[in-house]
Amino acid sequence: MEKLSVRENEEKAKEIWSDILEILKTRLPESSFNTWFVKTVGVGYTGDRLIVEAPNSFWIEWIESNYRKVINDILKELGKNLNIIFTPKAKEIEDTVEEAPSSKRVIFSPKYPLNPRFTFDSFIVGKSNEMAYHAATRVAQNPGQEYNPLFIYGGVGLGKTHLLNAIGNFIYSKSPKIRAALIRCEDLMNELIDSLQRKRMKEFREKYRSVDILLIDDIQFLQDKNILQEELFHTFNYLFEKQKQIVMTSDRSPQQIYALEERLVSRFQWGLVTEIGKPDFETRLAITKRKVEEEKILLSEEVIIFIAENIRDNVRSIEGAIKILKAYMSLTKSLVTLDKAKELLANFIKPTPNVTMQEVLRVVAQEFKLTPYDLKSKTRKKEVVLARQIAMYIARNVIGLSLSAIGSYFGGKDHTTVLHSIQKIEQMKDDPQIEVLLNEINRKLKLI
Repeated sequence: MEKLSVRENEEKAKEIWSDILEILKTRLPESSFNTWFVKTVGVGYTGDRLIVEAPNSFWIEWIESNYRKVINDILKELGKNLNIIFTPKAKEIEDTVEEAPSSKRVIFSPKYPLNPRFTFDSFIVGKSNEMAYHAATRVAQNPGQEYNPLFIYGGVGLGKTHLLNAIGNFIYSKSPKIRAALIRCEDLMNELIDSLQRKRMKEFREKYRSVDILLIDDIQFLQDKNILQEELFHTFNYLFEKQKQIVMTSDRSPQQIYALEERLVSRFQWGLVTEIGKPDFETRLAITKRKVEEEKILLSEEVIIFIAENIRDNVRSIEGAIKILKAYMSLTKSLVTLDKAKELLANFIKPTPNVTMQEVLRVVAQEFKLTPYDLKSKTRKKEVVLARQIAMYIARNVIGLSLSAIGSYFGGKDHTTVLHSIQKIEQMKDDPQIEVLLNEINRKLKLI
């Protein structure tokens, strides 16, 4: 092969990479392509190797983790037997040597690094999480301007941590000068204790009050942590006054966090409080298909539908089920039939009562000698209020509807009203009369 000059080598590299990018642009969402590939450029070519420069090492890790397969597929289509090597810009390498630890742009706990797989593109949006998703994207695009703080809550494995990381990933890629901190509340507590013991509270406060964005996962661990609540109260005030963005996730709403100071409950609700509910069938089906693709296994449509129909709790349960099927296929070198999937996933599948909201309204109304219309009306009569609260309680704890979904069934009531009703029954359920009433309603709904 004829030896190329340095300039010809660079021009050839740019030409080959541009050809690849042209095809890549048609294979990816516009937002993904613009975010991760517009700033890449071919810089070197040796016949069997193409050197591509990316803005920094994070960019490279992201491309390798998420887009290497599609790039390799394009190379095959073009008939090019090339090994593409990504390299960070020389400036980034110099910066990492010269930059002092105290001036790092992004602070991530060593125990809890930013997960490059958790992006807005990889998040499956459905009715149960669309409000949280759209709020998170708005916050990432305009930190400190809207929904500050943003408080996302919901059960285990429903995508709260995914959205928290997606915000961090988006900001990291778009705004390299912004300083962000991502940490679990439990790790924050341990760091606070360590700082107290070492008499380094000044450094602790400077670290978290110097950020532009504070992302805290599992904020429910604040309960009974008086010292951390005190410290977070002042940090919250400082950041909020400076219009710095705060995002928190929790397994429960601010009002439900036990022994959380009222002043913090109030502040956590200053922006937007939004819930992620259990995914509906369409969302579970999309999640299942995505996870099957990620695990690179072949499952029949009927097995995929079986998983989506029967594993309703959360995304982690779906992931666990798929890993079991993958392990079986790897060990036995055979495909998974529907019968085999039922056998292997028996422990994942909980028999759940097939109860609809209409049935709940009918049975509860009948028990109180009312009509479903009465429950959905705005009347504040004592017997109607109690019946309505019980119906909301069953909708939440049996059917698993989100607070907003329940509110829509009762004339568009907001989530705080629904939450208050559910909490009221939680407090009353040990009362013998209420206990008998609940048991009778559950019996008629064939729940016991």
